[in-house]
Amino acid sequence: PQLPDAKTTTKNIGFNDPNLIRKLSSSKLNRLHLSYLKWAMGVSRKTTNATVYGDTGTRPLSLEALEITIKYLQRIAKLPSKTTLVHQAYLEQKTRDLPWYNSLRPLLERDPIYNQDHVSAHKTITTGTSLSSTSKCLPPTHDVKPLISQKFRTDRVLSCLRNTFNISWAATTVNSSKLSFYNTCEKLDQPTLRSYLGLSNFNYRSSIAKLKTSSHPLNIETGRYTNIPRDRRYCPWCKSLNIHEVETEEHALDHCSLYKDSRDNLRKDPEIFILSHHPLTSIFQNLHIYHPRIAGLVACFVHAIITTREKFAKGQKPA
Repeated sequence: PQLPDAKTTTKNIGFNDPNLIRKLSSSKLNRLHLSYLKWAMGVSRKTTNATVYGDTGTRPLSLEALEITIKYLQRIAKLPSKTTLVHQAYLEQKTRDLPWYNSLRPLLERDPIYNQDHVSAHKTITTGTSLSSTSKCLPPTHDVKPLISQKFRTDRVLSCLRNTFNISWAATTVNSSKLSFYNTCEKLDQPTLRSYLGLSNFNYRSSIAKLKTSSHPLNIETGRYTNIPRDRRYCPWCKSLNIHEVETEEHALDHCSLYKDSRDNLRKDPEIFILSHHPLTSIFQNLHIYHPRIAGLVACFVHAIITTREKFAKGQKPA
């Protein structure tokens, strides 16, 4: 069950580490995985990794590989010791503390029984008794130091691994000023496959993903590249009309006259017309609660925003 980067991966897994995703993304395996996910979503290679994991409901492949390794390790440990050559080989490598096992130990130690003595660990596993109450099982002498059990419960270790990533993912998205709009959409506490990725039209899916993850041509994002203050990232179309409005996602969805024709066409649809008391920004942020047809209509409008804005940036006049 050896992993090429197991030592690096387990070393990087720290509780509440806001840089966990960045550290794991340095792995070649995870970089390749992220490149594929961004291609599938139709977003830029520079799109924030946390948003890609969040919307596709995935995690770094190195963590998935660790889970498979731990499950396999537990399976070997439960094989009959006297009749199984594989189990004997596992015990010998464990005793010799070979590098592959040594690299996994920090993760296995997340289960408290790993460092308990054998008797206490066995009682904890079979009866669920707490660590403090099992201390009575220890020998009453200080001359004998019981060996640690080195046992672990797969569900406890995997749960800890997943929770650590989820906490780091949530901290990364919440603490990023770039993702202020992303944080207003479908708030969840862990990466989950988003419903808009089920749209059949790739361009529509891609446009939703671009607007949501700030991988779009609006100045609220592109202004960062030239260090323009957020409150001065004006919409160039509105500025040409002597209107100074920051070009945010909300501005594009609900206010900018550059997209007025597309917005009016969307509002004429009966199902969207019923929702006319809701701003389009609100509908976009809660797209997962609406019928797929409504999601498709909004996605079509967002696609029009993206394409029209890109043409305007190139000096082409809007139709």
